[in-house]
Amino acid sequence: MTRAALVGLSFGGSVAFDTALAAPERCWAVVAVAPALSGHDSHAATEEQDAAYDAAVEAGDLDAAMAVDFEIWAPLGADERMRELWLSTPDADPLPPGVEPRPAASPARPRLGELAAPTLVITARHDPPGMREIGPLVEREAPNGRHVEVDSDHYLTLREPKLVTRLLVDFLAETAPQE
Repeated sequence: MTRAALVGLSFGGSVAFDTALAAPERCWAVVAVAPALSGHDSHAATEEQDAAYDAAVEAGDLDAAMAVDFEIWAPLGADERMRELWLSTPDADPLPPGVEPRPAASPARPRLGELAAPTLVITARHDPPGMREIGPLVEREAPNGRHVEVDSDHYLTLREPKLVTRLLVDFLAETAPQE
């Protein structure tokens, strides 16, 4: 049977956790970078930020919506490539139009003790508090969980690409199956 290392960024981290728990025999490692976690309340925006974002979108003011989004996810400041990335991602939505998110059959949060594959979580020191909780939680509850915090915000793969790559490659090299 073919097994894989699952690597996910942000919402993709949540997908990696859920997949590793749903099919542990198919997974030899998990790396989650600035991840979400199904079953964990990590709502990033305040009620005021949610209202301001919704109002900006309703008014068709993408600059105002982007400013609110960057207040949450890029508190260290946004550069032109982040703005271009944001504008190229419709509504900053990870799913195609018309596709509704399907909750995990069994959320990962209460099942972290079942996460058998070696797991590395890389968190961003300047992410919203609920997001920053995920790395220490996985390290504490998953049998083979590790956590590294990077001095960045949610855009850590753009701000610290060499560091994130080194952490990822070193972890995968160390945990790769000897077949």
